[in-house]
Amino acid sequence: MGERYTAWVARLLGCTGAELVAVGRDRTPQAALARLVAATAEALVVADRTIEADPRVVSALAELGAGACLAVPLPTAGQAEPDDEAGVHAVLLAWHEDPRTWSSEELADLEELARVAALDTAAPAAGRSTATAPDAAEAESRRGLTLLSLSESLSATRSQADVAHAVELVALIQLGCSDADLWLLEDDHLRLLLPRGRDDVPALRVPLSHDRGPHGLVAVLGGSSVGAGPETGAADGPIGRPVGTAGPLVLLLPLTVGEQTLGVLDLRWEAPTRAADDRPMLEALASYTAQALQRAALLQERLDALITLQQSLLPRLRPIPGVEVAARYLPADSRDRVGGDWYDAVALPDGGCAVTVGDVVGHDVHAAAAMGQVRTVLRALAWSGSGGPAATLTSLDLALDGLGLDTLATAVVAHLRPGGSEDAGDSSWQLAWASAGHPPPVLLGLDGTTRLLEPTTPDGVDLMLGVAPGTDRDDRTLAVPAGSVLLLYTDGLIERGREHLDDGLDRLRGAVEEVAAGGGAASLDDLLDGVLTRVTGGGRADDIAVLAVRWGS
Repeated sequence: MGERYTAWVARLLGCTGAELVAVGRDRTPQAALARLVAATAEALVVADRTIEADPRVVSALAELGAGACLAVPLPTAGQAEPDDEAGVHAVLLAWHEDPRTWSSEELADLEELARVAALDTAAPAAGRSTATAPDAAEAESRRGLTLLSLSESLSATRSQADVAHAVELVALIQLGCSDADLWLLEDDHLRLLLPRGRDDVPALRVPLSHDRGPHGLVAVLGGSSVGAGPETGAADGPIGRPVGTAGPLVLLLPLTVGEQTLGVLDLRWEAPTRAADDRPMLEALASYTAQALQRAALLQERLDALITLQQSLLPRLRPIPGVEVAARYLPADSRDRVGGDWYDAVALPDGGCAVTVGDVVGHDVHAAAAMGQVRTVLRALAWSGSGGPAATLTSLDLALDGLGLDTLATAVVAHLRPGGSEDAGDSSWQLAWASAGHPPPVLLGLDGTTRLLEPTTPDGVDLMLGVAPGTDRDDRTLAVPAGSVLLLYTDGLIERGREHLDDGLDRLRGAVEEVAAGGGAASLDDLLDGVLTRVTGGGRADDIAVLAVRWGS
């Protein structure tokens, strides 16, 4: 039985290893971690062994060859939650070879698996035999619990991948399935919908035709299909796809909303089970799933529209003599955090260049609309030559107040102008910048090293826009050699959970220097792509705007 749960854990969490560990005196690192969990009857969450405070945890993870772990106690029989007074007899443990952040959803998944494992370990084997027919009350209770669990899980989903994850979890835990897949009908194809976090499975999109097995028949004609053995595709999976632990019993259900068929729900068991005979429950499960998929699709359309709106408000960067500019905008992974990040570059009438990056507070359509207004006003002020960066920000703050734009925003403005004497062999440029509560720009020198352009006030704090219009701001200036690169960005590039901001700044500087050392700075597009890949490899919790500018090269 333990192998079944550890396989589920490895699949759902995408971790290196997992084990159902009995609390005892074994000298293995898994047993050592289990004893630590049992002592508190609370979950153990370790994201990075190298910064873990407990030396016992560090020692056990080092011996296990793991950089992170997640462990939860199994409740004692008859309890909903673990209790240190009743004693913890087993622990469900997951570990990963590299450091990783465990999400609250992953912790909840592991705790749910632990509760089910506790029931399995407490129930007599005979009582769990599939040959014993449950009475009507028991069947009704199981049906209600399964549908309630699915309903609660689906209510929190925001994407179709979330729906696939919720269905997979309920199917594995509540129905005892060995596999649960969703296939979406798209024109004349079926596409495998991968659950959230399942990057280990290749995405499949196959032609839809009646001769490709029962999936196509179910999708096109409706109705359900039940089978066992290779003739149903159980051995190699539908349309030839390996499905891991798929067994001989396969149940295919159409996913329909009204007259529309969205796809097929593919449930598999290792052996015959009475759960497959409970058609009212399974049809309700398919109905709940179809409705959640439709709701997620509609939400995705809305979010895609917001992303399109946000990107349409960003400028098309025009060529500026003597200056190379490149920029990127990346939405957050969840795509419901579309916000007010912007970038801009403007040629100044005196031959200089003004570059800006900013962020309107908020993550909705109102923030995106406000961003468009703020960027337009700032662009007009910068081009009109209303003074240096500090004066431009002060004018912007007053304009937003006078125009009734009730919004808060951060921004950084930099001006670049040729400042050296070519006759004397001096090709340096004059850089002036000012900030309104924005993260400091990064300057990449010709030697490949970076420095932060710190805030312009003595106390290191620049007030954001919209707080106190008319606030005096100061410029800082610096002579920089031609060929240097200035990087402006929004906070989504450096902020990561509860991590200190300095850690994010150090990570960004390290990424810029690493890309530059590898020759990636020859093209600003390559520089930005390299930096974004290194800094955001673990995903994006917030949207990001970033702009790079090089002058006089």
